[in-house]
Amino acid sequence: MILLFWGVALFFIAFLIQLLFWKVWFPRRQAKTLLLLFFTTFIFGFVWILTLSPVLPNLSIHPPRHIEEYLHIGLFYWVFTMAYLITYSAVEVDSPSLIMTMAIHKAGKNGLPVDVFKNSMTDEILVIPRVNDLVQDKIAVLKNSIYKLSLKGIVLAKIFNSYRSLLKLEDKGG
Repeated sequence: MILLFWGVALFFIAFLIQLLFWKVWFPRRQAKTLLLLFFTTFIFGFVWILTLSPVLPNLSIHPPRHIEEYLHIGLFYWVFTMAYLITYSAVEVDSPSLIMTMAIHKAGKNGLPVDVFKNSMTDEILVIPRVNDLVQDKIAVLKNSIYKLSLKGIVLAKIFNSYRSLLKLEDKGG
């Protein structure tokens, strides 16, 4: 139970710091900022647990006693952090599917005619914002009106292509 408490406590502290941080300053590169913020919280949290060990038993909260417990807390924390980061990317920017769903929802009970739907779902709404995100996150580079993958983008593409190949999925997909 102590492992669960400390893992959740560290994650919750990082989450609260993120909320406060976002209120004061909204970062341009959110994923990178989240990783830095959660990493810093993790380091300071572990130092805090190690240095305040004598005080915490008075609060009926015992610190971990063995290295294995610290490793479990760290694993728990980083699994939750990675899951949160992946989930955060879904709310960070509206996905094309969400944009389409919201358009149909806004149409109300009468629905959205197919021709209106097709005319409103343009590349400027569905594609260009995602491409701009790739450039902002330095996955792609725009130079002389030409998009090229950065080293980071090439590595990501190789990872996804290798995974798709491993699963024997077709090259096309969505």
